[in-house]
Amino acid sequence: MKNQKKYLKPYQRMFWKIGRVLSIILLIFIMSYGESLATSLPEKSYEQTLSIEEGIRAESDGQWERALDIYKSMLEKEPERIDLWIRISDIEARLGNRNAAADALHEAAKLSKNNSSLYYRLSQAYSVANKPLAALEAIEKAVELEPSKIEYLEARGKLGIWNGKYDIAIDSYERLLKLSPDNDKALLNLARIKSWNGELNSSDKLYSDYLKKHPEDKDALLEQVKIKTWKGNSPEALSLLERYYKAFGETDNYLKEKARVLALANRPKKAFAIILPQLRKTPDDYELNYSNTISLFYAQRFSEAVESLNTLRKLRPDTKETMDITKFVMTPLRSYIKIGFNLYHDTDSLDIYHWHLNGTYSIKPETKLQALLDIHYLRADKGSGLENIDGSESTWHRSMRIGIMHRFSEKISTDGYFGWAYAKDHNNAIYGLGIDIRPADEFRFQLSRKYGYYLESARTTSLGIKRGMNRLEMQWEPDLRYTIIANAGYDTFSDDNERWEFIISLRRLILRCAKINLDAGINVWRFGFDKDPHNGYYAPTLYQRYTVASFLYWKINDNNGLSITGSVGVHKDETMNGFRMTYDASFEGTFGIYQYWMLKINGGITHNLRKESSAFRAYTLGVSLTKRF
Repeated sequence: MKNQKKYLKPYQRMFWKIGRVLSIILLIFIMSYGESLATSLPEKSYEQTLSIEEGIRAESDGQWERALDIYKSMLEKEPERIDLWIRISDIEARLGNRNAAADALHEAAKLSKNNSSLYYRLSQAYSVANKPLAALEAIEKAVELEPSKIEYLEARGKLGIWNGKYDIAIDSYERLLKLSPDNDKALLNLARIKSWNGELNSSDKLYSDYLKKHPEDKDALLEQVKIKTWKGNSPEALSLLERYYKAFGETDNYLKEKARVLALANRPKKAFAIILPQLRKTPDDYELNYSNTISLFYAQRFSEAVESLNTLRKLRPDTKETMDITKFVMTPLRSYIKIGFNLYHDTDSLDIYHWHLNGTYSIKPETKLQALLDIHYLRADKGSGLENIDGSESTWHRSMRIGIMHRFSEKISTDGYFGWAYAKDHNNAIYGLGIDIRPADEFRFQLSRKYGYYLESARTTSLGIKRGMNRLEMQWEPDLRYTIIANAGYDTFSDDNERWEFIISLRRLILRCAKINLDAGINVWRFGFDKDPHNGYYAPTLYQRYTVASFLYWKINDNNGLSITGSVGVHKDETMNGFRMTYDASFEGTFGIYQYWMLKINGGITHNLRKESSAFRAYTLGVSLTKRF
């Protein structure tokens, strides 16, 4: 150092001496005050020197909390660092802090509003945090930014289902299929969601398309069976079940579904043959108990149906399916009061106004008491031959009766009533008896006898003509598509007249859709009287009517529906020189099918061409209101 010093110039030696003195002074200062200076520095001075590399090293060492502290400290200076928010989210997710992980991603997404992948990650984070609505909102943003990304649409479809927003789920899978027509998974999911959304017709077609490609998917085949059943198409449901049986055998799921189809098709005995052995093995199976309840109801074993319904309520107390079957079973068993009015008018100048009030009290599910009050006002123009026998235009009829209905078994039920009626200057006892016998699921017949005033016109009523009406009605359903109804009758009248009648109808199922049921058939009607005493009623020796008919039911929803029937054909009596055209149409709207209040509105028209220049037309209109208890 001394040798180096001698080569320095004078001014350099001066600066060297000054620097040496300052260094000694600084060293003394640090030794004296360094500790107090260190303690007086701000606490964050070290943290301000942190870097993302240190955070990554902490992560590598598994020091997650340390890494979080580093990133959060950095964010205080740089809050718009998206990468830091994402790293925080990853660490929070690793630590199981699901909400915090989602919140961190939310902050990142706010800073990058056009980053679709970030919104997709945010949607996943909200899903893990069990926030389905927030997850759906995030994936909607991702799809908006990148509408053709299959991964996003699949997530959107699943979240739509989770949130019960089936329209969003349907839209997602429909878009998926446009982008990828061979995406069979999307096709199946779309079929399922449409069924849940009540779009049964579309769902049915989608299942058919899927099963053409994947006939080995037995679960999808049974799902389509359910769709057919919900549409009311039991024949096709059984056809699919037969296909399942041939391909996969008699599995438990096959038996459950077949029992459900048979129960809802009003085949209780066949359903019981499947249900009872299975229930002995699994008494708490909801599906089997559901089918058992339906079968007991259709077998008219009503008390047992109520007990079975209670089992369903215990197994799944608050589900829509349980609530729906409760309405189905309990509504017809309730006591009720009904008031109504009907109007009849025809071109023969006959008008009949009918008011009625009746009530039914359920003593128990198999036994009911009934009371009925009837009032009729009948009028016709003078000179029509239908007016009052004293020459006036109108007359009244009033009746009161009480009755009882009781079911002895699933095969036999009876009903009867007794009362008193008043017609003009006449009064008399009235009564009715009936028995219903169902020896098999497919076959039933009814025998009945009724006695009372013949209310065909003001004249028949004022004359006090009484009719004893005897009927035998048989119904046979050889399979689930066809129904044959035959009706034979023999009546006697107090004016020494007799009447015979024969009706046969063949009806076939044509269509079962989500909203529409359509049947078609043919009708044959023949009747005749022993004579025509000209006492104010139509009494041909032989009347014949042959028509084709249609039966349409519009299922507005579960509680409201509209039925429309119509027929067209030919008819003839002995006064005509040949068959003439005839047609009729009627409707009935029911509102509140399973509610405590039910409104019915009905009406109809009949047109019978008698001669080429004249026709008989009749019109009906009615309304009734029922209050159930």
